[in-house]
Amino acid sequence: VFAILVSLPDICTGDHIEGYTMEVLTTEMLQTVADNIGPRDWRRLLRAVGVKDNDLDQIHHDYSDAGLAEVTYQGLRKWTQQDGEEATPQKLVNGLEKIRRRDLVYMLSAGRPPDSVVSPNTGPCMLSGICDD
Repeated sequence: VFAILVSLPDICTGDHIEGYTMEVLTTEMLQTVADNIGPRDWRRLLRAVGVKDNDLDQIHHDYSDAGLAEVTYQGLRKWTQQDGEEATPQKLVNGLEKIRRRDLVYMLSAGRPPDSVVSPNTGPCMLSGICDD
């Protein structure tokens, strides 16, 4: 897999993402992550935020025909329903950090995808959904 490593600015400081109010987890935040997570990391992220494997299997079964972004979005919704007020933007960021997806943390902080970031998880395989390891 082709990758260009770039240094991302340190946008996580303390209990917030620079430029983001960390009190409310928005639909737009969930959709940004879902649209950009990719086939390698969606399960890892959802596990990192606390979604159980049996729930992941059910969500995949129910939404796989709608595509990976919808599966991921529904998984994130499951997390927010399951954890209620405990499902915070900071916990989402912590999950992304845990799976080493700072590119997505950057997207959330900027409110848009960074043009210059290409990680091992957003390379050419993302276009086809088929990745060789």
